[in-house]
Amino acid sequence: MKILYNKSTLIIGFAFLSFLLLLPPITYVASLLSSIVLMPLALSSFIRSIKVSSINSIQLSQLLLSFCFIYFFLCGFLVTNYYIAIKELIVISYGLCLFSLLSVNSEYRINIQSIVLIMSLILVFLCIYVLNSIDYSNYIIAEGDQVESKNPVGLRISFLSIFLLAIIAHEKSIKKNIKLLIFFTSILGFIAILFLESSRSFLFCLIVIFIWISFNNFKAFIINFLLLFLPTSIYIILYGDQVLRYFSNIPAFNLLFFKLEPYFPGINKYGILQGGAYSRSDFTSQAYDIYLKGIGENPIFGLGPDNSRVLYEKEMGVLTNSHNNFFEIALSYGFIGVTLWYTFFLSIIYSLFKFKHSKYFGISLGVLTGIFAISFISPIYREPDIYVMIGFILLILSRTTPNFLKNK
Repeated sequence: MKILYNKSTLIIGFAFLSFLLLLPPITYVASLLSSIVLMPLALSSFIRSIKVSSINSIQLSQLLLSFCFIYFFLCGFLVTNYYIAIKELIVISYGLCLFSLLSVNSEYRINIQSIVLIMSLILVFLCIYVLNSIDYSNYIIAEGDQVESKNPVGLRISFLSIFLLAIIAHEKSIKKNIKLLIFFTSILGFIAILFLESSRSFLFCLIVIFIWISFNNFKAFIINFLLLFLPTSIYIILYGDQVLRYFSNIPAFNLLFFKLEPYFPGINKYGILQGGAYSRSDFTSQAYDIYLKGIGENPIFGLGPDNSRVLYEKEMGVLTNSHNNFFEIALSYGFIGVTLWYTFFLSIIYSLFKFKHSKYFGISLGVLTGIFAISFISPIYREPDIYVMIGFILLILSRTTPNFLKNK
């Protein structure tokens, strides 16, 4: 039971508990109440740890995210719809608090068994939530509205499932029977993702696993590429239509092709989700035109927190958004907001490479790349989950880097 009293364990546990607290219908209430509790703790932890004469890269990221939030908050005075703006600022402040607690944690070591226990329990609860929400007798592809907030939930499940696999791959101290149990828990997570039909989560999984495997054993990856991927690529080139037709009959791939159509024209030609005003290509083109119109109104400061929705409702008749991180930040907070947020993200990349000797560098690089990839189809800056993931990988990287542990 000593592991439960470890400061790192408590902080990590509370951070991953947010994956459950953010489930609808209590998302905003839980974010507000948690932010009220966590903000003083996050600020005090940061103030105690920082030394003006020697700010490290992680603390710099924390400062940049704090400046970003303060600017976002000030932009709240520009809005026409305060209700939408307040909701966005609540969830962003929650993400800021969680990132601060994780990234500024002063514990020297983490207990990997406790992390496995926490992540496994959260993953099981999320899978139960998803699988219990689906009406299997009336399950129809592309009508995946049976699970509320399926994309955020799917991303949480994807992250937990993949990182648990990484832990059992890298940690030799974990017993084989425990590893087997964790493996089947991860498989349950991947099954839940397929039923969610979340193309964002599916794309995230593919990118993270690809980078993780290729980075950790580059030589083996090259051999496998020559023996497997290269012939497969040639086959796809020669028989592309047959391959697309086959995979288009699989719900998860069908939805993924639908989302990728604007970037890879023709990939969705056999999918059932295409054509008409609701096609992804048409929406992306229309969203881009509306973005250009909106950014012209106030390119420096934007329209205020999440008030891009007001613009899209006016132009499209639907309270939606551009489904693009860059567009959303630019529309809501102007190019100042874009500069601040992407400077923060670049600082995370810089911090990541300072821990390149950690055994978790490959999986962490995959997670960060996956987050960047899905930013093209989703406004991730407003999701607390993203800040939990980034804060967690920074924490576990710093605590598993040989030089760090030796210096401590």
